[in-house]
Amino acid sequence: EDVYLRGQWTQHPDALFPQYRPDQHLVGDPGNPQQPVSIGVDVGNRSAVIIGQRRMVPGTSEVRLHVVDEVLGDGLSVEELMARFADTRWALVPGKSEICVDPTLRRDELAAIRRRWPSVVIVQRERSDPYYDVAAGVRVVQAALRSASGQTRLTFATHLGQNRRGVIESLTALRYNPRTGAMVTDDLRDHPNDALRYLATVVLGRQIAPPEVTRR
Repeated sequence: EDVYLRGQWTQHPDALFPQYRPDQHLVGDPGNPQQPVSIGVDVGNRSAVIIGQRRMVPGTSEVRLHVVDEVLGDGLSVEELMARFADTRWALVPGKSEICVDPTLRRDELAAIRRRWPSVVIVQRERSDPYYDVAAGVRVVQAALRSASGQTRLTFATHLGQNRRGVIESLTALRYNPRTGAMVTDDLRDHPNDALRYLATVVLGRQIAPPEVTRR
């Protein structure tokens, strides 16, 4: 209501993603069902599948990520969540799609995904992977929303801005602690953002925000 009825576009001063601007990041591209998608998956109290398509950056060989849809549900198992995604119009294509999952997803949950899409690559970060850290994924999303040079590598289909509990609400609701600088977790709102982070690090990752190598 603040954004759409009152025109209040300014983010909260402690916003984790102050780069987000509805007038810049919500675009009238509904996605093309004839093109493959990749997905980010997070399962929890409020499970989420974030569905994205690659778009070329004009005049370059680089890509950007356009989020075309999302599947949301309360208390769904991974099997139920994947069944809901399978009922959508979007297609996972072997060799062109990735399924990007929570690094802590259990083996039985991974097996359930593989049974449904045995030929699609599943990306699950190992602890040794620099993008395993939440902070590294946050930096990717921040840089994708708006880089230091003002470039945008991450956009969302307009209709997503109208979804309750979805990825847009998650982005705008997340805060950091002004004293510690740490992200304030909220299990009721974090899942769409987590799924987006998994997807963004795979599609955009090193192209826009190389991870720090000073891991201990």
